[in-house]
Amino acid sequence: MVFSVLSLELTMNLSTKQFSKFKKLNAIKTAGIKIDCKDNRRKVILDITPAELFKCGGADKLWKPKKDNIEELRELLKKFIAETFGSSFKLNDFKITAITFAVNIEAGENVAAYIKVLRKIGKAKGFTPKRAKDGRDEKASFDLEGNSNGITFSVCDCHAETGDKSAKGILRVEVKLAKPNAIGRYTPEQSTSKQITELAGCGKDILLDTFVRIVPFGDYHKLKEAEKLIETNIRKKVHKAKMLRLLRLIPEKKSLFEAQKEMNDRNMGKLMLRFAEIGLNPITISKRHDTKFLQNLHDFVIGQIAVNI
Repeated sequence: MVFSVLSLELTMNLSTKQFSKFKKLNAIKTAGIKIDCKDNRRKVILDITPAELFKCGGADKLWKPKKDNIEELRELLKKFIAETFGSSFKLNDFKITAITFAVNIEAGENVAAYIKVLRKIGKAKGFTPKRAKDGRDEKASFDLEGNSNGITFSVCDCHAETGDKSAKGILRVEVKLAKPNAIGRYTPEQSTSKQITELAGCGKDILLDTFVRIVPFGDYHKLKEAEKLIETNIRKKVHKAKMLRLLRLIPEKKSLFEAQKEMNDRNMGKLMLRFAEIGLNPITISKRHDTKFLQNLHDFVIGQIAVNI
């Protein structure tokens, strides 16, 4: 498992005269960099995949950002820009318009089971369901898009997403800063070169910041087992009653968000904390599914990020 900068999008605005000179470069792709020329907007976009640029291997192998290779990434981009557009163009002539961070989780045969329980989240504060990418099996991913924060969140079956056999059994968590306001929230730097260094360096914190806001803490169980854990571990009757109600409402409403909305409890944050304190996720595994238990996803993500520090 590796934390990574999965992709980086750089955009340069040009005059009509400049754009006419470079639009012939549209769709040209080298190892790790694709050029996209937006004719109606006079923009040149570089879609960069660091794992391809650094020849990391299959979809199961991600580029692991470190101080030295972040610097190398910057130098490779400077060289590409000078060779492609001419020495008068610099890296700082481009602006970061999107950056995606990712963690690969080795979930084995439980990939589909994790996606099923995650889809029961429904919505999250500040986020709404996002339509799956063209060609992506909707059942093979859970996708949310920020209402106004410029962030997208996705958990997908890496094999289904990429078609790469090496990615079988891998659950991929992605957080994308898709708008300038989202990027600006995480770095005060103005130069693109410095932004790349800062964002790649603190990307693990950016991913974790969004992940913990969306994915509830705790192990996943069948409903009856979850009820037993509450009965055994929660003493106060009022707390126990509220937790059991939320637990049973989620399958009924088919959404954690809608179940919380139905309860209309002013102390929902504290209620979710009580679930976390006993290591229980309020989302349960459907009785129709063979899987009986799924480990807390926070163990994988937080543990993996700690390994990368």
